[in-house]
Amino acid sequence: MSELTQEGRKALVTVAEWLEDGAPHKKLGGGLQLDAFDMETVVQVDPTCGTSCCIAGAVCQFERLGMNARDKLGGLEWMGDNGAFDMARDFIGMSDCSARSMFMPWVSFDGQDDSFNSAARGAAVIRHFLATGEVDWDRFDDSGKVVVEVCEE
Repeated sequence: MSELTQEGRKALVTVAEWLEDGAPHKKLGGGLQLDAFDMETVVQVDPTCGTSCCIAGAVCQFERLGMNARDKLGGLEWMGDNGAFDMARDFIGMSDCSARSMFMPWVSFDGQDDSFNSAARGAAVIRHFLATGEVDWDRFDDSGKVVVEVCEE
């Protein structure tokens, strides 16, 4: 398991709490917004867009000041797939494999892309990762309930 940074662990807890609350619309200042939960759409910086947000994008928005997210991306109008992915991975201290599984679950896990947009499921995946170091979207249903029990002998 990767050694998560203290700031990264706190960032994931913040995102999990936002998801557990149903991913409500939030205005974070500076034109940044979180609105809904969409694992296929990375964060965009546009004060009029009502931005939808993936896990990596949510980390970048909630932690934007500590990460200097805008500065690191050269003031681009949007953070782009690799921008949000790379910054969130590095800030959290995740391995590339874990980050790919967490931020792009359709590559490794079952379900249509939109089945990964359940806020409850996303929160459960994050909480499970924080407890075990394992990213497992297949373990949870859209309500965040465990559907795959793993027996350890």
